[in-house]
Amino acid sequence: MYTLTPLVPFLLALPSALAWGNTGYYEKIYGVNLGSWLLVEPWMLPREWQAMGGEDCNPCSNCIRSEFALAQAYPDTVDDMMAHHWDTWFNQTDVEKLVELGLNTVRIPLGYWIIEDLVNRTSEFYPRGGLKALRRGLNDLKNAGIQAILDHHALPGVAAIEQMFAGRCTNVSEFYTAPNYERALTWTAVMTALSHIDPVFGGVFSIQAVNEPIMNATQTPKFGEFQKNFALTIRLVESLLGIAPFPRPIKAEDYLQTPLGFAAGLNLNNSVFPPTPWYPPYPPSTSSYRKRHFPSNATIGNSLEWSPVDIFTAFRQIITARDIRKQFPKTVLNAVGDGVSILLGILFDIVKQEEEDYSYKLPRLGEGKVNRFPLVTNFMDINWQNSGPANPVDAAIGPIGFDNHLYYNFGGVADPNAEAYLTHLCNLDRIQKDAALGNTPLWFGEWSLATNFAANESFIRDWADAQKLQYGRDAGWIFWNFKIENSTQAGDIPRAWSYLEAYRRGYFTKDPAEYHNPYVCEPWINRTVATLSVQQ
Repeated sequence: MYTLTPLVPFLLALPSALAWGNTGYYEKIYGVNLGSWLLVEPWMLPREWQAMGGEDCNPCSNCIRSEFALAQAYPDTVDDMMAHHWDTWFNQTDVEKLVELGLNTVRIPLGYWIIEDLVNRTSEFYPRGGLKALRRGLNDLKNAGIQAILDHHALPGVAAIEQMFAGRCTNVSEFYTAPNYERALTWTAVMTALSHIDPVFGGVFSIQAVNEPIMNATQTPKFGEFQKNFALTIRLVESLLGIAPFPRPIKAEDYLQTPLGFAAGLNLNNSVFPPTPWYPPYPPSTSSYRKRHFPSNATIGNSLEWSPVDIFTAFRQIITARDIRKQFPKTVLNAVGDGVSILLGILFDIVKQEEEDYSYKLPRLGEGKVNRFPLVTNFMDINWQNSGPANPVDAAIGPIGFDNHLYYNFGGVADPNAEAYLTHLCNLDRIQKDAALGNTPLWFGEWSLATNFAANESFIRDWADAQKLQYGRDAGWIFWNFKIENSTQAGDIPRAWSYLEAYRRGYFTKDPAEYHNPYVCEPWINRTVATLSVQQ
């Protein structure tokens, strides 16, 4: 564990106390993944993929079966093709459908290449322009009251082999190395800053470190260290913006004694920090709040003018400060330093997009238009990996959440029949096992209705109820996926993998908190049945 001595009275006790509360967002998650929007998985849209020039093969590295391969094959047209896809696969019409169905959360799978400066264009091939599409979608979601998780789904160097979701199909994973860990941290720094600076990111409440790392922990060297650095990166950036990972306002003198509060005490010209002795982790949105927690002479951002130059100056001065360099790992400081350089260009682009004459200004911190809550750091739970994995709770600084994915159709969980499925699911103890290791709150971030046997309509409806019931016992659930292409090529895949199609067929209730049969699990509780090599 890193030596952060001044943090001891405030931060080391935070993992359980700050696990979920004090973030300002929904306590129970009912959500869907926006898969194949900004990170395409060709199996989900086979007709469109073929029309773009993609192919079908197994293993997927043998043909044009990933975004990397598509961009490599069609470098002159891939940007336009993907821009059309981004605008048509997920838009305002889809947002309205999610609202109609009572969903409050989306998980957005993203590739590292959405931050284009991280891509080595001589050896890495990906489409450009995705950040503009992300901003458009986040704005629509925020306006609809739907919160978002930014899921780092496809990592630099590839984190999972022969997987379309990794962005590149290859049998070699190079993510688990120092250079690519640092690139991922830079991505994290940029996304964290945007989540607190750009108003369209106002619905983002969490960033996920890595989607589905290799399960064998012996093949992911120093992954636990990366997870700690991920949390430190987020909290360092937030601190630079005057946001602390604390459950309550604290006194200035206490705040300045912590390396995550150093920014407030520096005398910076054109500082991005409001001149106030209090730094709450949530916005002072009401007059009563101001009276309780702010002196009468305090000003909240009254002298603050956002501009990329101010941000750049503040970040650079902070990360080069001698005391700070002693407290944070070099890779975190490098990531934040590189991140602010990238952020500078992105903010100029945003200003240009919003107002051609550059008169547009990003909101002031105290105006209540940007997110002033600390982000929830999100990790796959400890039981995702085997062979002695690091416990992600050891990375906790401030709000934290854990993710588990469970698919029965791939085998190895329960025998391929209805009785085995329901017996296993209705006695599932993943939440309890994770909680015993500090991995709570837990949400199930991926699941589907797919089975590896011929399931009838009655079973699929029970299967939907049972999964919602069991996965909702802690923080909630996020279904994979919000939709699948309806086409001859896709066949009946939407039945089990599209939330919208499953609702149309009557498997899901309109209110995600309700069930067709709330007692679906009662006949199966405490029953046993012969199973395959069960992975609890």
